[in-house]
Amino acid sequence: MTARGGKRLALLSAVALLCWIIAGIIDAGHAREPYPASQAPMTISDGHAVGHRRTERSWSIVYEHLEESGDGIFIEAEGIKRATLYRKGMAMLTLQADRATVNLATDDIALVGHIVGTGRIGAVPLLLRGDRASWRERTEQLVLSGRFLLISQRRRLTVEECILDLRHQRIRTSAISGSASMSAKTREITWSTSSRASAT
Repeated sequence: MTARGGKRLALLSAVALLCWIIAGIIDAGHAREPYPASQAPMTISDGHAVGHRRTERSWSIVYEHLEESGDGIFIEAEGIKRATLYRKGMAMLTLQADRATVNLATDDIALVGHIVGTGRIGAVPLLLRGDRASWRERTEQLVLSGRFLLISQRRRLTVEECILDLRHQRIRTSAISGSASMSAKTREITWSTSSRASAT
């Protein structure tokens, strides 16, 4: 073999090796898994999740089924046996629901389906029933939306929207059926002609 032929063969070999390396890189790029092992969704059955506000408990949920998102920001829970909301470490409201979505970055919670709750705002004991509620961690408020029924001292109040403010111990309502105001001090609901009402 001549020197020229040897150089040509070496050049062809080098080109072939380079093409093989490039093809391997491209193929590896197409062979990625849907989730990296560390980001695979986690599923748990019959468990208990807890959130904290600094060093105090903020909320807790007892569920039948839970799935955490791959990025670890959201958890989706079904069959909510007991969701408890706390103020300064003390349980203030306890709810049941079909489903709950928790934003672990903000500790906000969305509850949906057949919601039943008990607790008290100030001196007012409450029983509530509805289909949609949202817990706002930053303001410590539970927002009830849709059509909700509030029951206190054997009196019933139907509202389209209601805010239970745990921080300031107030109840704010709007779009009331049979307008009323509820006093957290006297534990009474007073019927009025106003279209809006709030507890003071």
